[in-house]
Formats: sequence, C-alpha cells, structure tokens
Amino acid sequence: MGLTQEALAEAASLSTETIGRLERGTVHPNLFTFCKVAEALMTTPSVLLSERRSDEMVELALGLPEPQREIATVILRALSDHVMMGS
Repeated sequence: MGLTQEALAEAASLSTETIGRLERGTVHPNLFTFCKVAEALMTTPSVLLSERRSDEMVELALGLPEPQREIATVILRALSDHVMMGS
C-alpha cells in the first residue's frame, strides 16, 4: 500500500517500534495486534492468512518443535474461528 511504518503505526494505533519489529520478524503479533494491522491495511485477518501466506504459515509451523507446533495450531484455529464468526 506504500505506507510508511509511521503511517501504518498511526492507522493501527500501534507504536512505530512495534511495526518495525513485525516487519523484521523479530516479534510475532498476538491476535489483537494482528487484527489491528489487518484493519489498518483495510483488509481482514483471513485475507492476510490466505493463499501464499497460508503456505508460509504451514512452512513455519512444520519447522517448529512439536510443543510449539501444537501451540501454533491452537492459535491458528482460534484465529480462524474468530474470523469465520465475524464474516
């Protein structure tokens, strides 16, 4: 969308530092932050997770040790349920 980190941070009501860490992949957003970023990007969480991103998520999840993979699965299912309830 051509947004600067500052513009996205302002639109999502997050700090510029948070947006920078998300872009660099040094932190992973919680559900609340993920939804705020999606809204600021004028899209939905499901769109952000769809298509190519879902492939990325699968690759990431498969690369995790089993305990973390189980946690990621629970989080993704909760996010999916939340998104489906909102549509």
